[in-house]
Amino acid sequence: IHVIKSAILSFDEFAINKEGIEKILSMVPSEEEKLKIQEAQLANPDVPLGAAEQFLLTLAS
Repeated sequence: IHVIKSAILSFDEFAINKEGIEKILSMVPSEEEKLKIQEAQLANPDVPLGAAEQFLLTLAS
């Protein structure tokens, strides 16, 4: 996940192409979705987030 984020931020076209970036951008959660994930995390601090939720929070950061 962090490699993808780094590739996007540095515009590394060898790591990810334009179509890949467009697909990822379409997955970025809305502010409301981000808040719901964060609220669930705060309500259940002993339960780790699933891979999907971690991915979405990373995209949103």
